[in-house]
Amino acid sequence: MTIPDAPSPPSEVEARLAAGWTIPAASYADPDVHAAELDRVFARHWHLAGRLDALERPGDRLVAQAGHIPVVVLRDGDGELRGFVNVCRHRGHPVALADGNAARLQCRYHGWTYALDGRLTGARRCRYEPVFDKAELSLPARRRSTRGARSSSSTRTRAPTRSPSPRPSSRPS
Repeated sequence: MTIPDAPSPPSEVEARLAAGWTIPAASYADPDVHAAELDRVFARHWHLAGRLDALERPGDRLVAQAGHIPVVVLRDGDGELRGFVNVCRHRGHPVALADGNAARLQCRYHGWTYALDGRLTGARRCRYEPVFDKAELSLPARRRSTRGARSSSSTRTRAPTRSPSPRPSSRPS
């Protein structure tokens, strides 16, 4: 069996799936298929960030991926659950490298520091820049939700309105 270099046309894929076969092998490594999946599947739905019991104390955080977007879900100082894009606004380095607990988020590249509510609180040498406004450089917030013992995040600031829960069963009780 040979693996084709190009993905199959949609009609051929649909016919294979209808016959009980998997998608063509080339589709697993095709960059266009990957980009379409990120846009049409992963960017439109909720993503599990982790267990809610990992976010019990202020400063507890979970690092996750929501599609192609790195996110950090955390418990702030007031006990509120928050979700942010896990990327420093200065040079794009992560502000949280792993799950854990910390009083703030900090980029290891240049040391930009963010409060647990996402506000930029420290940026080296920013006092020398006359037009530098920390308020404009907060971490981008992401929608988050909980269901049972799970915490979920979305890639959008306006996420799907449906909560990240399984569909109700239509079976009679």
